[in-house]
Amino acid sequence: MYVVAHVQLKQTTFRAQQEWGSKLKGDLYDHNTVLVLIEDDEYWKGSYEGRRPINKGNLADLISKLDQYKPKVIALDFDFRSPTPDGSIVDYPRYAEETRKFAHVVKDVSSRIRIVLPKTLGYDGPSWITESDTYDREDLGDARFGYIALYADYRIIPASVLLKDGRRLDSFSQAIVRAFDLTGTALHFDRQDGSPTYAGPYLYEDQFVQYSVGEVLNRDASTQKELTDKLAGQIVIIGGAWNRFAHGRGPRIDERYTPVETVPAVFLHANWVESMLQQRTAKPMRRWIAIAFEVMLGFIGYFIFTSEKIRWGWKFGYALGIIPFWLAIAYVSAQNLGLFFDPFTPTLISLGKAGYEEISEWRKEAKKYRAKQGQSQSDVKEKEVANAA
Repeated sequence: MYVVAHVQLKQTTFRAQQEWGSKLKGDLYDHNTVLVLIEDDEYWKGSYEGRRPINKGNLADLISKLDQYKPKVIALDFDFRSPTPDGSIVDYPRYAEETRKFAHVVKDVSSRIRIVLPKTLGYDGPSWITESDTYDREDLGDARFGYIALYADYRIIPASVLLKDGRRLDSFSQAIVRAFDLTGTALHFDRQDGSPTYAGPYLYEDQFVQYSVGEVLNRDASTQKELTDKLAGQIVIIGGAWNRFAHGRGPRIDERYTPVETVPAVFLHANWVESMLQQRTAKPMRRWIAIAFEVMLGFIGYFIFTSEKIRWGWKFGYALGIIPFWLAIAYVSAQNLGLFFDPFTPTLISLGKAGYEEISEWRKEAKKYRAKQGQSQSDVKEKEVANAA
């Protein structure tokens, strides 16, 4: 329970920080990414038939339909891994025809539009390796690939990894950005040294332009015009948002607890894409800088709470001012210096130290008071004895 409370408090602090910071820089909005989601009706009541693995024949039809609207990138956020990681079984025979259809469409469309597919990543001792996917035996034309595994901390943008054979493999969001931004400027954050990079303020679900698969496939005249306007030249990420157990039952597929509440992982990929393209990313602040801030504020706090000349009101103001102080440091470092500073730990330490110092002062005062009271009582008794004599 303590761990859950700690994580929730940390997420709340981060959410407050990012909302405050985003308002100072102007409202965030979705610049380049459109989400096309398979929702409950399509997955449980439609042709997808609640099936796992996902029906690649239906995905092929969807890619063909999206091709008509001329997006710049189409990316598919689905798990296409083979039944066995070593590829001894690449795919089951009953799915072979739909896999061939999928590969044929991908090959055709990728000659006009950049297509990004997920690649399964594995770990072999000290090295990363790619594992078998159901499309491995097919000709996918000019398709691009990126791994969809995520860090435990969803504030960190997944970066490229070095494979055992010496090649580098982009993350899924990186592969999308690389396909969209041919200059490569948006990927300069990746130093290829394993150091983490934090995304900027996140967008909530309803801040993204999104359509259901049904709206794309069974569009009316007005929806068709809207799709033509919204999709042309943009990034389209196809992902899942159906409920896990049955229609309207259970959490949505692949849900994660993120800085913008609980959302399917496809929204995380979309947020990372936007962060990279808008260059709203930050590297962690160097450890010695963070320690210097903490030591400096610790000395100030010690002076304030141990000085008898400073009134209680100033001490109380210091305690309240710690939270906006660390949030301000985090904002300035992220937005102006390109460094990420997590305000949670120093805020907690600073508040704890402030409370400890004040309680220590109270205890000292109480000890002095008891000693004074004891001395007074002793003096009274001595006086009584003297008078009696």
